[in-house]
Amino acid sequence: MRWISAGLLLALVACHGPARAGVDVAFDVDSDGSGTSVKCMASTGGSCQIEFGGTQPMRAVMVPGEMRRFVRIGPGAPVCVEAKAADLAGCRPVKLGAGYVRIRKDRPDRLAHAHSRPHAPGG
Repeated sequence: MRWISAGLLLALVACHGPARAGVDVAFDVDSDGSGTSVKCMASTGGSCQIEFGGTQPMRAVMVPGEMRRFVRIGPGAPVCVEAKAADLAGCRPVKLGAGYVRIRKDRPDRLAHAHSRPHAPGG
């Protein structure tokens, strides 16, 4: 009986796939390019890893609930957000628009097994 229970538990875990790494970051981008306020809304990795690209790349690590202001980051600035610092290397930057922008990522962890499904874009 114990073996049956263990088998059912293993099958249930396999059906749901690996743990997912997710991040949720909100940006309030000034239209004049003077700055951007950033709030780390949530992260399954324990922090929001943020990297602004451009001529002078800048990285920031923020904990959920933390808010910061970044000067001279405006519309068109490329940004990557990830739940884990190691994932920033493979990130495709998103260009910020003026106003409120929210970036949410929820996808399988890169160490996951091949049977995991990628999350649909935009979610």
